[in-house]
Amino acid sequence: MFVLSQSLLCSGVWSVGGLEVSTGKVNSIEALNGSTVLLPCTFTSCVGIKNLYFDWHYNDNGTMIKLCEGKIPDDKKEPSANVSHKRLEFVGSSKNKNISILLWNITFEDDGKYICFARNPKENNRNHSATFTLKVVDQSLNGSTVLLPCTYSSCIGIKNLYVSWRYNDNGTILKLCEAVIPIEGEEPMVFVYQERVEFVGSSKSNDISMLLWNITFEDEGEYICFARNPKEKGRDHSATFTLKVVDQLKEVDNTLTTIIVSVLGGVIGLVIIVMVIKSLVVHT
Repeated sequence: MFVLSQSLLCSGVWSVGGLEVSTGKVNSIEALNGSTVLLPCTFTSCVGIKNLYFDWHYNDNGTMIKLCEGKIPDDKKEPSANVSHKRLEFVGSSKNKNISILLWNITFEDDGKYICFARNPKENNRNHSATFTLKVVDQSLNGSTVLLPCTYSSCIGIKNLYVSWRYNDNGTILKLCEAVIPIEGEEPMVFVYQERVEFVGSSKSNDISMLLWNITFEDEGEYICFARNPKEKGRDHSATFTLKVVDQLKEVDNTLTTIIVSVLGGVIGLVIIVMVIKSLVVHT
């Protein structure tokens, strides 16, 4: 099964010894009210894991609220997770060293800090965590920087996976960037064809996201994340969403801010099933 999805990246990393816990590349997030947000977290360890404990907490004005917790017996066994939040779904997998969660239908009350925590008994139970801040907003702002998130997964593996981002300009498809990922874990060689576009993905986290800097009203429209895996006989897979830009003054600072935009098709969110074909599931 090959899964292509749009996901939200955020930043923070903290490591001691062999274990590292990370939530990505960007310092802060702005997500649309009512959307579904992927709170990503991955781990790596040079000494391996055994009964790795993990949890997610929300810092509610100093009060730590546990969202979920679980354990991963070893590198080859899938995690077990207990979820204590009604709008939360655990979507991690030990295969990708992933302990991410989804937060569905976010509201303004979901503003705040989220902490991904892990403890590895093979490292004498040292504590490791990564923290980021979520800000819930109403609109994507003219002049802001937008993260166009997309991730993939495949149960049969990849070889020379071709990926690209395209923009539908009133029926004319413009290629923004493209890349080929030779094998799992090997970083792609990326070609960027448009100004203000930056590829920020990494094959280590199955991520093929891109940034669109300093958006303008001309950037409104459909953006397509596309992938083709030769190991699936070259089947095409894609995920599409629509960017809407509004006119609102925003103070410019040095903090990179990302805006998650509404998804095409009348459903707001970052994970939407598009199609199912035997070994394929494409969702945004």
